[in-house]
Amino acid sequence: MGLGDAKPVAPWKAPAGCTPRVSGEGPVVVRSDADMAAYYTCPAGTPMGVDFKTHALVLSSRMLSPAGVGTTIVDDGAKVTFISRQRKNCPNDPRPMPMSVVHAFLLPAGAARTFGDATCTIESTCN
Repeated sequence: MGLGDAKPVAPWKAPAGCTPRVSGEGPVVVRSDADMAAYYTCPAGTPMGVDFKTHALVLSSRMLSPAGVGTTIVDDGAKVTFISRQRKNCPNDPRPMPMSVVHAFLLPAGAARTFGDATCTIESTCN
């Protein structure tokens, strides 16, 4: 896949009661508390837990495939790659329906990254 020394990024989880407001947007880099307020709805006074002096928060809304089995996000220091793992469709699979998920993770503050996508197919068996 040509990802070299890329390492998986750890997911970031919003505090309880907070809901993301990101839909269909490519990666968004959040660099301040003011920016954070544009992308999350939270109960008043909820600390988000991101120190923007040391980190930036990356948010990406992605559509899920019925044949999807997960996404791994890796960073090589220059490029962040979203790797979608897919299985082959089976004859009785449900019809595709739009479902989205928001991926959130931290990068070092001031980090310059490009973003890309990759897909891999895993072995599967149909029942």
